[in-house]
Amino acid sequence: MRSRSSQSNSTNHVLVEEPGDSHPHVLYSGRSSAPRMSLSSISSHSRKRKLVISGIAFNDVVRLEAVQRWCESFGEVDQITRISNGDLHVNFRKAEVADMVCRLRARVHIAGVGSVHMSWINGNKKS
Repeated sequence: MRSRSSQSNSTNHVLVEEPGDSHPHVLYSGRSSAPRMSLSSISSHSRKRKLVISGIAFNDVVRLEAVQRWCESFGEVDQITRISNGDLHVNFRKAEVADMVCRLRARVHIAGVGSVHMSWINGNKKS
């Protein structure tokens, strides 16, 4: 796996992965590696949704960075992870942002990316 920094901040990074790897890989981490929680978010944290994006090829750094920018236009992103089937799982920092973005379940056009399929998961179950 090669590492490529998407910004000058050393905590942000984009990884370019090798196809066929069976383990999930973090492709992007947000500003802070430490989890932040408030008491009001404890109950909703366990059921926070993750956006699932399909259609981004392995090692397509340009499209991955465009997906990252698109996701960040809704709110702060904690992490983008590549799953072994090729899907991207996007974790948003705030549950409200995740809930809003995860209302999408369709083919969506993202500038700089093109057409991708979006769905969401609660825990490990895909919707």
